[in-house]
Amino acid sequence: MNTQKDFRGWIFLGLGGCAVVAATFGILRLNAWSDQAAAQEHSLQQLQTVANRLDALEWRAMAQKTFNEELEAAILEQREQAELTLQSLESTTSSMNELEDVKSAYKAYAIAVNKLFGLLEKQNLEEAIEVDETEVDPGYELLHDQIIEAKLMASEKSKRLSSWANLGAVAITFSLVVVIGFLFQRYLKANQKIHNMVIDEMRRREQSLEQERQVLEAKVKERTQDLQKANTELANTLTELEQSQVQIIQNEKMSMLGQLVAGIAHEINNPVGFIAGNIQPALDYVQDLFGLIELYQQRYPEPTVEIQAEIESIDLAYIQDDLPKLIGSMQEGTTRIRDISNGLRIFSRGDSTFPERVTKRVKSFV
Repeated sequence: MNTQKDFRGWIFLGLGGCAVVAATFGILRLNAWSDQAAAQEHSLQQLQTVANRLDALEWRAMAQKTFNEELEAAILEQREQAELTLQSLESTTSSMNELEDVKSAYKAYAIAVNKLFGLLEKQNLEEAIEVDETEVDPGYELLHDQIIEAKLMASEKSKRLSSWANLGAVAITFSLVVVIGFLFQRYLKANQKIHNMVIDEMRRREQSLEQERQVLEAKVKERTQDLQKANTELANTLTELEQSQVQIIQNEKMSMLGQLVAGIAHEINNPVGFIAGNIQPALDYVQDLFGLIELYQQRYPEPTVEIQAEIESIDLAYIQDDLPKLIGSMQEGTTRIRDISNGLRIFSRGDSTFPERVTKRVKSFV
C-alpha cells in the first residue's frame, strides 16, 4: 500500500515537474514574443518619424519650389533610414503579412514623393502641386494611418503577451509552491522514517550491547576465578619450589660439609694414628729408663752431690709416678680423637645422628 502511494506521489511529482518545465518554456517564448512586439512598435515609431521628416522635406521643397542638392542629400538620408527601419521591422515580425499594408503604403508614398521631386526638379510646378495634392498627401495620410494601426496592434500584442507571461509566471510559482510543498512533505515523511529507523537501530544495538556486556561480564568473572585459581596454584608451586630449593641448598651444604668433614677426619687420623702408634713404645722406653734409674740407685745408693741435687731439682719421684699417668692420659686422648674422627666419617656418609654424637664426644673430651 505504501509502495503504491509512493509511486503515485512520484508520478504526480513527475507530471508537475514536466508542467513546470513546459510552462517555463512557454513563458520564455511569450516574453520573447512580447519583446518582439515591443521592438516592432519601436521600429514603427521610427518609421513614422522618418515619414514625418520626409513630409517636412516635401513641404520644404514645395515652399522653395525647387529641388537642390541639400534637399536631395537629406531625402536620401531619410530614405536610407527608412530602409533600415523596414529591415528592422522584418526581423521583429514572424509574418510579413502583418506589415504588408505598412510596407505597401510606404512604397506608394515614396513613389509619389519621387514623382513630386522629379517635377520640382523640372520646374513643373502646376503638375507638382497636383501630384502633391492627389498622390503625396493622400499617400502620407495612408502611411500615417497604417503605422498608427500597426503600432496599436503591436502594443496590444505586447501587452497581451506580457499579461499571458505574467499569468504563466503566477501559475509556475503556484506549481513550484505545490511541488516544493510536496517535496517538503516527502522530506518530512522520509526524515521521520529515517528517524524511526535510527531509533530502532539504536535500540537494537543497545540490546545487543547489553547482551554482549552480560556475556563479557560472565567471561570476565570466569576468567577472574581461573586467574585466582591459577594464582593460588602458582603460589603453592612457588612455595614448594622455594622449599625444594632450600632443601637442595641444605643438601648441597651438607654434602660439601660431609666432604669437608671427611677430609678433616682423614687429616686427623694421620697424626692421631702416628701418636697412638708411638705411645706404647714411648711408655715401654719410659719403663726401661725408670728401671735403669732404680738399678743405678740400687747399685749406687750414695750418688754424688751434683746428681743428688739434680734429682731433687727435677723431683724424680714425682716424675716416676706422674709420667706413666701422663702417657696413659695421652693414650686415652688419642682414643677419644679416634672416636670423633670415626664420627666425622660416619657423618660424611649421611648419618643424621652424627652431630649429636660428635657434640657429646667433644664435650666428653673437653
